[in-house]
Amino acid sequence: MSHVLQKGFITLASRRNNNDMKQKAEDVLIASSFNVDLTQCPKKLRLAVGLNAAAVSSKALETALAMYNKERGDILYLFTVDEGKDNKWGTVKQVQDNANLRCSHLEIEPIWQVKTLHEGEKAVDILLNLAERYLVDFMFVGSMGSNSDGQGIHVLGTTSEFSLRNSLVSVVVVKNTAYEFKVESLEEDGGLTYFIATDHSLAAQAAFAWLVMLVVKQGRDKLYVAYTSDIAASTTLLEPYKSVMRLRGIDGDCIFDSSDGAEKPSTRIMQLAKKYNSDFVVTGVSGFSGDKKLGSVSEDIVTNSRSSVVVVKEPTEVADRRRIRVTVGAA
Repeated sequence: MSHVLQKGFITLASRRNNNDMKQKAEDVLIASSFNVDLTQCPKKLRLAVGLNAAAVSSKALETALAMYNKERGDILYLFTVDEGKDNKWGTVKQVQDNANLRCSHLEIEPIWQVKTLHEGEKAVDILLNLAERYLVDFMFVGSMGSNSDGQGIHVLGTTSEFSLRNSLVSVVVVKNTAYEFKVESLEEDGGLTYFIATDHSLAAQAAFAWLVMLVVKQGRDKLYVAYTSDIAASTTLLEPYKSVMRLRGIDGDCIFDSSDGAEKPSTRIMQLAKKYNSDFVVTGVSGFSGDKKLGSVSEDIVTNSRSSVVVVKEPTEVADRRRIRVTVGAA
């Protein structure tokens, strides 16, 4: 082996070792600063998009492509349901051709699952069963936007509602009212902006950890973290968030926002998200199942935010419930 080639191998090995050490330091800081079980944090993401021929469905695909990280080894699943003659959004072939063309431009090879809708079945149940079968981390679903008619998250549409209430999968609700973007131009346009309000609960801590470790792309995206309160609180509550963002080189800011309590917390969060031109409002939830509410703040944000919403379901709870399902199924 030549001296030059040998030197190149040594340099590459040294870089990998430095990267590994840096990663370990970041993991230690996150684990020590937040009550988060890092064993529940995947090394790569499994993303899934529920597709039909609606425009907001294409927007959901574009959002998933923006989160996708090829170097990390992420997997992209595309799910669609063949409703036969009753499919008002176009044929399955049209949906597949359009999505495959978009993915090919980015040199991404999706994994398709096309299921036929039989009598008595619901398309949303099929999509959620697929998401569980493939242990998807984030399910991207389109929503026709906000609506303050008092009907809770029912206004989002069947797929969005069932994904939020019944699935163990974290959900990205992609709004047709959110900013438009193309993946190819994100670097030039300043990337994506994520906004998360924290009360330092376990669910909020987990959502932040997943954001910085898996979602926000260093050098491209921005992250704003806000602690909103109508009572006196120490600004040091945000120090752990600042430290992690500095260590990982994430652009953005941490904001302590005090209010007089006249506005609902969800209203203030959405106002701040708008102020920072956020593409996504992020909320962490726990205690989700069946007909239980997401929590008044999270539900209000999911329903009324004009930005798309990332709902991170508390990872330890998800893992526990999946273990229970496996145990029950095996019994």
